[in-house]
Amino acid sequence: ATSVKDLKDAYDSASAEAIANFGDGRLYMEKYIHNPRHIEVQILGDRHGHQVHFGTRNCSIQSTGRQKRLEVAPGFDPSVNKYSFDSDRVLQDITTYSLSIARKVGYDSAGTWEWIVTRDGNPFLMEVNTRIQVENGVSEKISRIKGHDDIDLVAEQIRTGLGEPLGYTQNDISFEGRTLEYRIIAESPENNFTPWVGTIDRFRWVEHPWLSVYTH
Repeated sequence: ATSVKDLKDAYDSASAEAIANFGDGRLYMEKYIHNPRHIEVQILGDRHGHQVHFGTRNCSIQSTGRQKRLEVAPGFDPSVNKYSFDSDRVLQDITTYSLSIARKVGYDSAGTWEWIVTRDGNPFLMEVNTRIQVENGVSEKISRIKGHDDIDLVAEQIRTGLGEPLGYTQNDISFEGRTLEYRIIAESPENNFTPWVGTIDRFRWVEHPWLSVYTH
């Protein structure tokens, strides 16, 4: 809605639909954030009260159906891009807040804290995905535990899920470089990129030392 009248019309329409479907016309309203950045924080916890983060990811480039196309780690990189706000402060804030929430609830698994960041650098927590996600690989690539780069977050989730302690703290985790994941999505370009099904009759790529490909 761009005006009070548009907002009222949209509210009345949505409320009428809610009454028709659920018998309750009450609505939950949220602040509209125009053209935000979508930033994620990768969290891992164990059953012994330890929680750490494995950096941030930027998944702002998405399909028309809000399917993530590109995942880039770290979430902001001032050495490559210029921002109109203090990107280091924003990343520090959202990782600190994410860890605080995880510690408050005693979070004991892998999970993703998803944030919406406005164009002027104000973050809003959108949701928490309490599971591993397919973009965990980009977090692994930029992370080091005690200097080692052979991190497997799926294995870590299973290990801690079986009751083992993390065995390291946030101070043992460092970050290096940047990485990108491109996700192939089943959509129809002829139909406004609507999610679609089809038959794959050819699938190939050029090998590179820096490239990892995950398929069926």
